[in-house]
Amino acid sequence: MKKSILVLCGLLAACAHLPTDAHAKTQTAPLRVGVYVDDGARANGWAAWLRLLHSSPQIKPTLLDGASVRNGALDRIDVFVMPGGNSLNEGTAMQLSGRNKLKAWIANGGRYFGTCAGCSFLMQNDDRFIKLIPYRRNPSTPSGGSDWLNISVTERGEELTGIKAGIHPQRYHGGPLLVSTNVVIDSEIEVIGTWQQDYRSGNPSPSMVGYPSLLCGRHGQGKLFATTGHPEHFLRTRDFIVGGFRYLTGVEVSFTPPKRPRGGKTVGFYTPCVAGIATAQRFLELDSDPSLVVIPVQADDLKGSVTNQLKEIVFPAGNASSYTNNLKTIRTFIDTFTANGGTVINESSISF
Repeated sequence: MKKSILVLCGLLAACAHLPTDAHAKTQTAPLRVGVYVDDGARANGWAAWLRLLHSSPQIKPTLLDGASVRNGALDRIDVFVMPGGNSLNEGTAMQLSGRNKLKAWIANGGRYFGTCAGCSFLMQNDDRFIKLIPYRRNPSTPSGGSDWLNISVTERGEELTGIKAGIHPQRYHGGPLLVSTNVVIDSEIEVIGTWQQDYRSGNPSPSMVGYPSLLCGRHGQGKLFATTGHPEHFLRTRDFIVGGFRYLTGVEVSFTPPKRPRGGKTVGFYTPCVAGIATAQRFLELDSDPSLVVIPVQADDLKGSVTNQLKEIVFPAGNASSYTNNLKTIRTFIDTFTANGGTVINESSISF
């Protein structure tokens, strides 16, 4: 009897050192991760997310739009990813019924991973958001602007996510500056990272220093992990993706990007037009071709050196306004690009 008690005490002592949340989960099948690719998920964050997730043996990615969210697709995924872009348009495309379904799914145990606009989508500012975190956007948030900035991860952040405490580089591109607001019923959110510098020189107002850059917590039985930056694009910020999935699911994910042959044809893919699953499928079709090196391209890239390496560029079918709003830039680029021997594939409904 004494021996049994000693064994039981030993087991209890050992269990005291185990994590009490999702860290203790064991993966039994690939994580089913849904990436939202409807109108609003603009820029090229969605493409970076898809490329990254498809390189992980622990993840089975799927594409989601507003209609699929409304029609039950959330029941077939473990983690919902909301990429950067325009959070108001993301919410509009999802519609009220879709937003309510997403909130209920999270409350019942779903996992949410948001980057940049995907963090904004959780805030209190607008009825098109799902309002699960007690923060609103500072109206003086910088508009645009992109740079590598330092953030500081707390010791509590390391405890929860495994992301090492201390200073880390993070890519910033116009993400929200978060200001505390009313408490959200049945949500418990912690700030585990803050910005440590500004992307603008001089004396910016407001300064970004000290504003939250990394959040995690729960809503109901579900979990949230969000950042106002963009860790999905770069190898040097991969720890934030790994740590996010570790916190949300307890699963250790890894990524092994496919090797591309030297001298492969470089093809640009215009990403701002994404407006649903078909556009994203077209990107994946090209990106899965081992003979191609596909480079996501935004409107601003058409003015810079990014396109110098391209042999071909695809303007896919999608949101027409993303073309009409940048028509002068696109036409100027096409004139120069084709004059230098580049090939343009226009699959959109807009005549260039």
